[in-house]
Amino acid sequence: MNLHIMPIFLAISLSSFATACERDKPSQTPSAPTVVLTDDPPPLPTPTSAPHTGASTQAGALPAGHPPLDTPRMPPPGPVDPNAPLPPGHPPVAGEAPAPGRPASVAGPAVPSEVDVALPLPLEGSGGLTELRARQATLPQALRATFDEAFRLVFTLDRAKRDAARAGNLVAQLLSSGDTMAKAAGHRVAGYLAINRNFDTATALVEYRAAIAADANYGEAHYALAFTLAISDLGAGRAHFDKAIALGVPDTRNLRGQFYAQPE
Repeated sequence: MNLHIMPIFLAISLSSFATACERDKPSQTPSAPTVVLTDDPPPLPTPTSAPHTGASTQAGALPAGHPPLDTPRMPPPGPVDPNAPLPPGHPPVAGEAPAPGRPASVAGPAVPSEVDVALPLPLEGSGGLTELRARQATLPQALRATFDEAFRLVFTLDRAKRDAARAGNLVAQLLSSGDTMAKAAGHRVAGYLAINRNFDTATALVEYRAAIAADANYGEAHYALAFTLAISDLGAGRAHFDKAIALGVPDTRNLRGQFYAQPE
């Protein structure tokens, strides 16, 4: 071989050999991660929100208008304690405790009463302020204060202040006055006085009828008769009940619901 050509031939051979070696070289693979065994538990993920505490933890967390989650819960419904006090501001509930021989009572709507008065009365209905004022207007001026005191001593909602003896003396003055309207008022008060004393319905019926004999349009006397007759004569009681309602007396004792419901 020509000595001048030999170096070139060797250079080409070495280059070809290097290329072939590079092509046949095994590819590099990533090394496996090193695993470290430990007894410690893995850390918990960091919470993205504060734990629930019963209230909203950040503004806008609850929908608009949603009540706070820490609002006190109402107690579950249950039986009502009849001896529990009325809520503040609730009007006094007018009415009487049942007496022996009296029919079971169905409570009517609560009737507001006078306040800041020594002998308070219900504002309306039989035995109420409206009856007192209406009857006073029919009496001579000299007898109005007597009737006012007698009426309050018998009908006041403050039972501890009812005074049968004093009321009886005042009623006697009304009955002996000679005035027809005073007699009607006196008999009406005397009838309820008999109920107050020992639920003496026989005497009450006599007095209420005497009141109506003196003034046929004494609506509260008709209503009182309807109440008293409910335990003995519903037919007669209904006639007086209807008369009382026609004269504008409100059914505060719920006599219609108890005894005089309209026929179907």
